[in-house]
Amino acid sequence: AYFNDNGVNIMHDEFFAPMAEETKAIIELARREAPDMVVSLHSHGSNPVVVPPVFVPVFVKERTKALAERLQVRLEKRGLPFGRVSAVAPEDPQSPPTKYFNLVSALHHVSGGVAFTFECTHGAVSDQISLPKVTHEQILDIQLTLYDEMLSDVLENRFYWEMKGR
Repeated sequence: AYFNDNGVNIMHDEFFAPMAEETKAIIELARREAPDMVVSLHSHGSNPVVVPPVFVPVFVKERTKALAERLQVRLEKRGLPFGRVSAVAPEDPQSPPTKYFNLVSALHHVSGGVAFTFECTHGAVSDQISLPKVTHEQILDIQLTLYDEMLSDVLENRFYWEMKGR
């Protein structure tokens, strides 16, 4: 959900001032539970993509890119669509942080976990040729493959976190 009953888009709330109650609850849950990985699920009319986080350490961006690359390979092997994998890039010093610092960035900073957005194709029928045509079963397969890759990543990197005393 983007907007609450008060018209606040919790993905882009004001994180340094009074926040919407939904945003506070999500951030408090992440702070309390300290998940290893957090995904914000969205959908759009294009191929599925992992949207890299911004204003997070480079290692988080690198982990997210590696996860996106593995997901892309698995989906392509199954004949399922996937968009491009974004390069690890520094923040644009000309862009104000408030423009791109969002719920995903905040969730990383309060929990320490790898946080990113996944934009899945919604499979809506359109006259536009560029939109992927997928069935409900394919959307489910895309999502379940994402979750499998996320769990594999967390398990593979568990030793790193244990050595760091997390």
